[in-house]
Amino acid sequence: MLSTRARTTSLATFLAVAGLGAVAAPAHAAPSPATITVGSSPVDLFEGLKVSGTCPNGSGTAVVTVKQGSDVVAFGTTDVAKTGTWATSVDLWEADPGTATATVNCLSYGTEKPLGEATSAPFTIDLPDFPFDEIEVGVTPQRVAVGGTITVSATCPEGSTLAAVLAGNEDADDAFVIKEVVPGPNGRVSEKVGITGNDGVEPEPGPAVAVIVCGDDSQPMSQLQGARKGARLLAAEKPLTARALEDMMPTALGFADFTILPAVVQPTLPTGPTKAPGTVTTPARSAIPAADPAPATPDRLAMTGSDPAPLAAVGAVLLALGGAAIRRARRA
Repeated sequence: MLSTRARTTSLATFLAVAGLGAVAAPAHAAPSPATITVGSSPVDLFEGLKVSGTCPNGSGTAVVTVKQGSDVVAFGTTDVAKTGTWATSVDLWEADPGTATATVNCLSYGTEKPLGEATSAPFTIDLPDFPFDEIEVGVTPQRVAVGGTITVSATCPEGSTLAAVLAGNEDADDAFVIKEVVPGPNGRVSEKVGITGNDGVEPEPGPAVAVIVCGDDSQPMSQLQGARKGARLLAAEKPLTARALEDMMPTALGFADFTILPAVVQPTLPTGPTKAPGTVTTPARSAIPAADPAPATPDRLAMTGSDPAPLAAVGAVLLALGGAAIRRARRA
């Protein structure tokens, strides 16, 4: 999520480019009447905020800002009709589930102060009831140091042919691990995940979340279409609706919390006496890593050409919503 300062800077930049620098004027500078109405509450975070209202005569533009507490989390602009009415939909991609308010400033080109201003009653931003089954996801160990390894496991529903495994910090926008796998014959997925950086995203000590998304590539949507949707979602170029997520082939998803600890600093080994040339040193048994025994029944198969990129995108957007939001997304 964007920081308060970043959101405010983005809003100020937007207004400056549009020539609307007076939006931040105090309320007493807007004596003329204006109205704003929120379409419905709770508001679906993925669908955006639908608002409408009226502005005083002479207004040319309505600028809507959405706040949660003192944070500006969204803004948008629309033209005012000659009748003084306006309506728009504001992207809530940077908002969090919770209470918010929307304010409209009615502006006229060439003037510095708003002609009118109004603020809505508080409304609730919420997550949709995702149309997927929830599966139980396990993480072992549940406390791991940076640089260590965890095993993330789950059983996908019968018929699942694809799966994506993701892990990220609870408050991060991006996953530091995204793996694509094919479930084993019994639907089982068990994947070793290193707590290491990936594509510039580094794990940080603190609360973290693992996600497994299962899917079926026999759905009517082609893999190419799904991959394109997944790419848009990962890039967060525009908000996607719950329906769009459903179209991206998931059959089930699940979450599990774990904790990342600071990296373990390895002690410096003492320097021993110089050995004669040709001497072979055998490390102590405790220093030799144990072999990882292969399971009797494979928990995953090699990739066979299927493209689960859309599933990874679904998991990525859920991680971007934050740990608290993820837990609220679970079906009752």
